[in-house]
Amino acid sequence: MKTRIVLAIARKDALDLWLNKGAMVGLIVPIFLSLVWLFIGAALAGGNSKILVYNPGDSSIATVLSAGQSKSQLVEAGSEADVARAFSSGWRGPSYALGLALPKNLDASLAAGNALFLRLYVDRKQVARPIESSIVASMQAYGRALASPEPPLRVETTVLNEKPGKALDFDVSRLYLALSLLISLMVGTTFMPQILIEEKERKTLRMLMVSPASYGDILAGKVLVVFIYQLVLTGIVIGIQQGYTGQVAGVVLFAFLACLFSVSLGLLLGAAFDTVAAASAVGGTLIFLYMLGGVFVGPLGELLGGSPLSTLSRLIPTYYLADGLVRAARSADASREFLIDLGLSLASVLALLAASFLVLRRRAGAAASS
Repeated sequence: MKTRIVLAIARKDALDLWLNKGAMVGLIVPIFLSLVWLFIGAALAGGNSKILVYNPGDSSIATVLSAGQSKSQLVEAGSEADVARAFSSGWRGPSYALGLALPKNLDASLAAGNALFLRLYVDRKQVARPIESSIVASMQAYGRALASPEPPLRVETTVLNEKPGKALDFDVSRLYLALSLLISLMVGTTFMPQILIEEKERKTLRMLMVSPASYGDILAGKVLVVFIYQLVLTGIVIGIQQGYTGQVAGVVLFAFLACLFSVSLGLLLGAAFDTVAAASAVGGTLIFLYMLGGVFVGPLGELLGGSPLSTLSRLIPTYYLADGLVRAARSADASREFLIDLGLSLASVLALLAASFLVLRRRAGAAASS
């Protein structure tokens, strides 16, 4: 494979896509929808929330609370008793979304290997259960980062204004993050077959192949440019949805796998079909299916539980890509579900790559014999 030729082909295709108005619309739509969902989520989140913290040792763990609540304001408490009093049933003072009293030597105690207990106060009117779980997980992750040799940092919650009989809080941000990721994947699924099949339709593929460029060079150049477009767009929409939180390395990993999935699927379509129209028709159906998987990630999937629709969504590989990314962004521990998401996502990407190369090899062999 000749690097100079691969890069030259990639530059040519990158420019062609940039000058293609239809392709630019495909890049703008996911960004536009992510911005719309961001504004809707901000409107649903309501106004400013106050967080009461007693932090005599100036521990950075207090910032975890404000990171979990948008438009939040940290308020200093005078003592541990003040925090408990603000979340008692007879309190008539200002309303607080969260409350936390920290020991003076929290960070030093964790670093020394001591086990600590913290109580988190939560006003259920202002903080949904998923946000509470994310904050608790982030606090425990903070403890593990300091601890030697990882003593337990136990966090228990005291809830004020619990909603009786309500088992689910609709944390719509998880849904929007999943959908933003999946709609961005339309780039690889549509661009890849388009730039590959157009060479066949315009009869320019054979001209390229009789040049110093081999079939592998041509494919590598086209895959490279589409993958870069896909990676940039996916990174932008995740940033718009404020997804680079929690386990950032996990977020990046699942975003990378999602980009590989999209480009591999597009490569398979480009290898399997001889016309852009046929590839677009099948690709449109597949985009609808993998978007459907994202709908059931998070609150809607929890609400429907074991319903047939929710069960069927788990047969779609993109469900695990979106679910893994959302779990990582919400600081979920490396639980069994997280590892299942990672394993099945990797397996689906490898299966698509194998199928793509198999079809491409067969097509290349047929072309060489003819």
